[in-house]
Amino acid sequence: MSRAQLLLVLCAQTLMLASFQGLKLAAPLYALSVGVSDGAVGALVALFAASQIFLAIPIGRYADKKGLHTPMAYAVVGSSGMLFIGALHPEILIISVVAVVLGAANCVTLIVMQRHVGRADLSDEARRNYFGWLAISPALSSSLGPLGAGLIIDLLTPAEGDYVAFQYCFLFLAVLSCASWVFTRKVIAARNLNAPAMPKAPSWELLRSANFRNILFINWLQSTVWDVHSFVVPVIGFKAGYSASTIGVILGGFALLQPL
Repeated sequence: MSRAQLLLVLCAQTLMLASFQGLKLAAPLYALSVGVSDGAVGALVALFAASQIFLAIPIGRYADKKGLHTPMAYAVVGSSGMLFIGALHPEILIISVVAVVLGAANCVTLIVMQRHVGRADLSDEARRNYFGWLAISPALSSSLGPLGAGLIIDLLTPAEGDYVAFQYCFLFLAVLSCASWVFTRKVIAARNLNAPAMPKAPSWELLRSANFRNILFINWLQSTVWDVHSFVVPVIGFKAGYSASTIGVILGGFALLQPL
């Protein structure tokens, strides 16, 4: 796997995740703008993770069968299509469905991209370096997505009571999702390695490993803090009268510190 191929993977993953993170800013702000309660906004934010809870393992198995391009094609079509629908009909129910679909697309992207790099023909040192670069992508997308969404909302916000700016924001995020396919389609699929046949074991068998349980707990704790921050900042910022771009800068600044 060449560095050029790694760059394609990074661009594809960053664009898709930026679309996801941009919606995590735009959706709560839109909900608050139409008078939805804080509790309902929290439920909306929770929907971003709902599909990932149930689909992570099936997505991994599907990626093992189909490789990189087929799962990503479904992710791009689903996410961009739902964002276009959300732009045409910005209603809370529809935005809620968009959140679920974008969560699934985010899950697909992370799984298939990491699988692709993990199965690439690389030395152990090169693989570690490539995974290090791949880990920067979520932080970069978590900065660019909210910042871009916030800028569009601020620049295009018309008279009070008109939410056209949010519709343009959803269109922008749909374009980001579509753009990820431009890079994904150029990625060369990894060769199927002829690994020795192993008896299949349930995924829950991993929980028997103490190291795995510790890693799972740390990952859960970090994700919880991240999601609470993603919920609290838009709510407090909106009530304090901050602009969407300012809220995006706060979220993006928090994300930029992630690799450190």
